[in-house]
Amino acid sequence: RMTVPVWLLDVDGVLNAVTSDPDPDVWPDWRVGAATAEGVRWPITFSPTVMATVARLHRSGAVEVRWLTTWAGEANGELRELLGLPELAVAGAPAAAEAWWKLPLAMAVATEGRPLIWTDDDLRYSAAALEWLETLPAALGIAPRPSVGLTAEQLGRIEEFLRATGGPA
Repeated sequence: RMTVPVWLLDVDGVLNAVTSDPDPDVWPDWRVGAATAEGVRWPITFSPTVMATVARLHRSGAVEVRWLTTWAGEANGELRELLGLPELAVAGAPAAAEAWWKLPLAMAVATEGRPLIWTDDDLRYSAAALEWLETLPAALGIAPRPSVGLTAEQLGRIEEFLRATGGPA
């Protein structure tokens, strides 16, 4: 068994479907709430099914989930409580950079030598990140459609990756 994989998890467009009209064909259990970050109240549209899967995989030890989101440490506040997720480590916070601020943080996590999952709707826009993921011995990048976030098929791919790299998912 290799060491436990790390899952870098974005919020908006991944856990939070960025839409005012969530597609019931994607998840029949959509919920709507709100959470505060930097003093602003943000609408959150989410599927409890997705949250239960993330929480189960993290709590079971199949994967170590870490936030990699503009929410940074604030993801562990009202947002985490609303979504029903455990407190998670934060991989880093936004920083001014020439390149996408998340890529150097993901690269730093990869130096741990563990299998890596990265779910971020913006992955599709970063050729450098996609090319870098291809160089890793065990990596899975998923860029959900922002209006639906993670789908059942994508969660299935994550669980399959975890079984292949780290043991039972």
